[in-house]
Amino acid sequence: MYNVVIAEDEYYLHDLYREWIEEISDEYRVIGTFFNGKDAMEFIQNNKVDLLITDIKMPVMDGLELIKYINDNNLAINVIITSGYEDFEYARQAIRYNVFYYLVKVFDFEEFAEVMLNMKKVLDEKKQRENDLPNAFEDERERFFTELFCGCFENNNEIRINYEKLGFKNKFEDTLCSFYDIIIDQYENMIENKWQYGKDSYEKALTEFLERAFDENENDIDIYIVSFENNTINAIILDKNGNNFSSFITEKIKSFFNIDVMVTQKNEPCTINRLKEYSGQIDKEMMFKMIVTYANVGSADKIRLMINNMYKNLDERNFDDIMDIDGKKIIQSKENGVTKEKNDDEVVILAKEYINKNYSKDISRNDIASCTYITPKYLSSIFKNKTGMTMSDYLLQVRMGKAIELLHTDLKFHEIAEQVGLKNSRNFRRAFINFTGYSPSDYKKMIYINGVEDVNK
Repeated sequence: MYNVVIAEDEYYLHDLYREWIEEISDEYRVIGTFFNGKDAMEFIQNNKVDLLITDIKMPVMDGLELIKYINDNNLAINVIITSGYEDFEYARQAIRYNVFYYLVKVFDFEEFAEVMLNMKKVLDEKKQRENDLPNAFEDERERFFTELFCGCFENNNEIRINYEKLGFKNKFEDTLCSFYDIIIDQYENMIENKWQYGKDSYEKALTEFLERAFDENENDIDIYIVSFENNTINAIILDKNGNNFSSFITEKIKSFFNIDVMVTQKNEPCTINRLKEYSGQIDKEMMFKMIVTYANVGSADKIRLMINNMYKNLDERNFDDIMDIDGKKIIQSKENGVTKEKNDDEVVILAKEYINKNYSKDISRNDIASCTYITPKYLSSIFKNKTGMTMSDYLLQVRMGKAIELLHTDLKFHEIAEQVGLKNSRNFRRAFINFTGYSPSDYKKMIYINGVEDVNK
C-alpha cells in the first residue's frame, strides 16, 4: 500500500483526485488532503508518505517550496506536480527537485491514470530494491563496471553472479550493452547565462533526468552514467534488443531542457561479458580514477595489474609516475616499506580543503573529486558517511559562513553573492534565508543595531 498526500487549493480537485486514484489502483491510499503547502509539509514531517501530488500556486507555501523542503531533507517521497502554468521555468525547477512528473491542468482521466500507473511501477521497483537489494548502492554498480573493464573477473559465471546482485532490469543472458557519448552544445554558455542554479545542480538534474527518462520507457532499459566531465556524459545503456537510443536521448533532453546535444553510440551492442573489449571508449583519466577508487586498500600491486590490463602500452612507464599523475598522489605514503593508499578520512580532508579554497567559483562534485583522484560517486558516498552531510551541504555552509562575514562590510548584496560563488542574486537570497532563517537585508539590519543606514539599499 502506497500512502498519497494531495496539496491543492482548488477544493473540487481533492474529491476528483481521490476518486480517480481509488479507481486506478487499490494499492494507493490517500491519507491527507491540504489546501496549502505549509499544512502538507507539517503532515509529511510526522507521517510516512510515498507520493505527493501538489499544485504549484498555493497560498502560504507554494508547491515548489514544498518539494524543495522534501528534497533538502532527503525525504523518500516521489512527487507529481499539477499546474495551470505551462511554463518551462516551472518544469526546470521541478526537475531540479527530482519531480517525477509535471502535468499541466488540461489532463483527463486517461492521462492521469497513465501517470499514476507509471508511478506505481517506479514505487514497486523502489520497494523491490529496498526489500531484496539493500546493499546495491550506486557505488556498487560503479565497482562492478570498473572490475569488469579491468578484467578482474575470472570467468563468465563470476560476471553473471556479480551482475545479478545489482538489481538490473534484464537477465544477464538477455542483456545487450552500448556505450554512448552525449555532448552538450554550448555547455559553458548554458551554465553561465541560462541555468541559474550552478554547475553542480545542472549536472545532477541532467543525469537524474536521463535515468528517469529510461525508467519511464515502456521497455526494460537501464542507463548507467559512467562520468559527466565538462560538456560530455559517458553512459552505458543496457537493454534486451540492442536498440540505438541516440534519437530518444536527443529528443528527451531537447524537449525538457531546451538544449541541443550530439549523441553517439560508440559500439555495436554487445553482451555483458564482452564489455571489456570496448572499455577504451572511457576517458583514460576517468578510468584511472575508477581503478584507484575500487582497488582494495593496500593493493598497489592490484592497481598496477589493473592498469596494465587496461593499457598495455603503459608498461614502459615508471609505475611511480602513474601513481602520482600530475601531482595528484594516488598512493599516500609508505610505512615499513609497505605502500599505503589514502584512507577515507584523508580523502574527505582533501575534499574539504578544495571546497574551502574554491567556494567562490561555480564548482561541482566532479571538480571536488578531481583533487582526490577517486570518482565523484564514491567521494559523495564516503563524504556523507564521514561527515553526515553531502558535499553540496558543506559547500553551502562554507559559502554562507563567508557571506555572513561579508555582511559586516560595505559590499552590496550582489557583490557578496558573486564572492561566495552564487552569481544569481535571487539564488543567494534564497540560500541565505534557508541557511539562517533571515533575508540578507534583515540580517544586515541586525548588525546595525543602532539604525545605521543599510548600505545595500
